[in-house]
This record gives sequence, structure tokens and C-alpha cells, in this order.
Amino acid sequence: MLKTILGVILLLIPFLLIYKFKDKKLGFAYILSFLIAFHLAVAVVTQTFGIFNYVIIFIINIIVCFLVLTKINFKSFFEELKKIKIDYVLVFIIIILFIELFSVHYKYTGKITTAVENYKEVKNMKYVYPYFSDEWSAVALIKYSINTGKLPLGNPLWYNSYFSNFEFTFHSFASEIIILLDLNPLTHYIILTIFSGILICILIYFIL
Repeated sequence: MLKTILGVILLLIPFLLIYKFKDKKLGFAYILSFLIAFHLAVAVVTQTFGIFNYVIIFIINIIVCFLVLTKINFKSFFEELKKIKIDYVLVFIIIILFIELFSVHYKYTGKITTAVENYKEVKNMKYVYPYFSDEWSAVALIKYSINTGKLPLGNPLWYNSYFSNFEFTFHSFASEIIILLDLNPLTHYIILTIFSGILICILIYFIL
């Protein structure tokens, strides 16, 4: 739990630089884009050299966050913080998005398909595992990178034999986020999908 809290803090620290942007929404998009590119680069480089592990990832993120903090003028930061107006519509949208996406896995009521029955009615069902085959394969590849410290170019479902994984950048990136937050790929993968879904919707809201 402590590692997860530290990981979340390290992920959030770069967003303190938003105060430097006149357009805060544009600043959020810029910083988010930088973070995605940064974490992708860290994941691919460390996995390429076989040094992908929690300690290395944590140290790299600590260094970057320290550099970010040295660039912040806290007097100006707190002055800008007082000027920020809360977008209540956005807050309402985020709450609705979270409830809707959260309920898909943690409080779902409706029809489901199973290996035994085509359709089955359930009420308030909690299912913490992935639903679809591509999600299961993603979890397997993420675990492969975490366990081996290498790029997800081995097939964990067939003796780790090599195969051409054209989505290796996504699996590499996801494994870096999961190892930084000290999450279980099998049971916490859906948490990443929930927050990535919310982020996509927030970016669409900013564009609109």
C-alpha cells in the first residue's frame, strides 16, 4: 500500500507545473503527453537492457520529480492556486464517469455471457478480472515483463518463446505503471482501464 501511495505521488508531482501555463487545460494535456512519452521511454529502455525492476523505476521517477520540484516557484504556485476556478461541470462529469466505469466490474447488473450459458442475468456482480481475451493476453505479457525485466516479446502462454508483438509498446508502458504503483496485473489491470477511460473522456471534454 505504501508503494502504491508513493507511486501515485510520483505520477502527480509533474502536474504541479500546470501553474506555469496560462491555459490550464492545455497545460494538463501537455504534461500528460510528456508523462506518457517519458514512462514509455523508461519502460522500453530499461526492458531493452534487462534492468527493468521496481528499484530502477522508482529511482528514475524520484530523480525526475526532484528536478520538477526544483523548477517550481512555490510563491507563484500558491498565488496561481488561489486564482484557479473550479469547473463544477467537469467535477460532475468525472464523478459520473467513475461511477459508470467502476460499476462494469464492481457492481454490474444486467446480462452476461458465460462458457456454459449464452446469457445470464446477474445483480451487483463483482468481477475483478479482465473480461476479454485481448485483456487476458495483455495481463500475461505485462507479467512477463515484470518477471523477466525484458520487453514483452516472449509468449508467456507458450514457454516464453519469441513472437512478434506489434503492441509491445503498450504492454511495456502498462508494465512500467503497474510496477511503479506496486499493483497486481491480474486483479488491478481493470483499475488502469477505468482511469485511462476517464482520462480519455476528460481530454475529449477539453477539446469540446
